[in-house]
Amino acid sequence: MNYTRIALAALGAFVAYFVLGGMTFAITSFKEEFRKYPAVYRSQEGIKQVMPAGMVAIFVGMVVLAVLSAAIGIAAMRNLRYGYIGLAIFAVIGLAAALTRPNATPCLPWSPRPRLRTDPARSPSTS
Repeated sequence: MNYTRIALAALGAFVAYFVLGGMTFAITSFKEEFRKYPAVYRSQEGIKQVMPAGMVAIFVGMVVLAVLSAAIGIAAMRNLRYGYIGLAIFAVIGLAAALTRPNATPCLPWSPRPRLRTDPARSPSTS
């Protein structure tokens, strides 16, 4: 494995993660949601205390993913079956992460948009 490439891949993923997160935060109304629920979200002062540790943890996760991706790529170069097995492992991990979320359903990973809860009193009766 080429450690320079792994480090650059992890650094690129880390930067992309925060750039996309910052753009999402700037474009959407997340800031207002954070202000609405101060008991749920940390204040700016509170987040500044834990942000460095969170950034280090995210970077370590990106390094782990880069190493796993490199290992799967090396294995796939030797035998394509190993590449497919690695891809299946990533897919199973992703599905497990999606399905273990609160209120998850088996259709959640394939759902094009979140389900909207309807008020049973306002929904049309089928009887």
